[in-house]
Amino acid sequence: SSMAVNLAYSLSAHHRVGLLDADVYGPSLPTMVHPDDWSVDVKDNMFVPLQSEGVRLMSFGFMQSQQQQAPAILRGPMVTKLIQQLLLHTEWGDLDYLIIDFPPGTGDIPLTIAQVVNVTAAVVVTTPQHISFMDVVKGIDMFDELGIPTIGVIENMSFFQTGSQEPISLFGEGAASKLVHEFGFDIVEKIPLVPELAASCDQGQPFVHKYPDHPLTQQLSALAQSIHQEVLSLKDKDQSIPNVGFDKTHGILFSYPSGEQFNLDPKTLRLDDQSATAAVKNKSLPETLEPLSMNPVGNYALGIHWNDGQATLHPYKRIKSLFQSTPQ
Repeated sequence: SSMAVNLAYSLSAHHRVGLLDADVYGPSLPTMVHPDDWSVDVKDNMFVPLQSEGVRLMSFGFMQSQQQQAPAILRGPMVTKLIQQLLLHTEWGDLDYLIIDFPPGTGDIPLTIAQVVNVTAAVVVTTPQHISFMDVVKGIDMFDELGIPTIGVIENMSFFQTGSQEPISLFGEGAASKLVHEFGFDIVEKIPLVPELAASCDQGQPFVHKYPDHPLTQQLSALAQSIHQEVLSLKDKDQSIPNVGFDKTHGILFSYPSGEQFNLDPKTLRLDDQSATAAVKNKSLPETLEPLSMNPVGNYALGIHWNDGQATLHPYKRIKSLFQSTPQ
């Protein structure tokens, strides 16, 4: 939530931005941002979004008073209806970006949102621990199933540093590196533990506005710009995704819209699998290893199911580099 808020306000420096808190069970936006006016008005059967520093805001938490933030006891169908109302029955106006702060997990809320609006892209937020990495992979898989490209990773609470001391990885390290290694993301940002960030969230003031000259503000602004550029380039990315085929004589064939073509031996590609279980998958490859199906995963990788029952994931960048390093 802290990343969603501060990215929204970083983008708002140059774009029209709305921010939807989609966690109806534990809405955090009313705590992290104090709007100019707390009350939610209804005009022509539409919610009028609250505003703070030019960003339009909506959260289930704003429907309750500041003094009575009661827990939401809601079943699945009620949650679906509520999310649809907050998303579709809010008069957002003309926006360049609507940032949606998803709740953790792969439940009803992300599925509902993906079904009712065309989500442009996802940015996943993790922490350095392995357990967080595992949950994020599930989230990336869910977005792929829904046709939503994941364009970047933020590793929050990545390290702590004071003065000129070496960074200390209080919660371990490696989640972001594993995600880059496995999925080939271009956008990866490691956010340090900064006490002022937590304090500003508790005080209802976006960090990037309260501390405009802080190094973290500059880091978040650069991240927002990278995300903006990646969103702009999504249309062109279709031109960088190859058509893929297979025959027993030439192996796996890659044909790009630019006219570039090459082929790889199935075993060469399989042995390049960078997933966490690659060591297990590579132990005993059959003599006649063949792909049963090959499908794009988002805009960044090729997913393959093999005839020995295994499945692997291969970022397109690694595929190209593998071809260039393979003797022809």
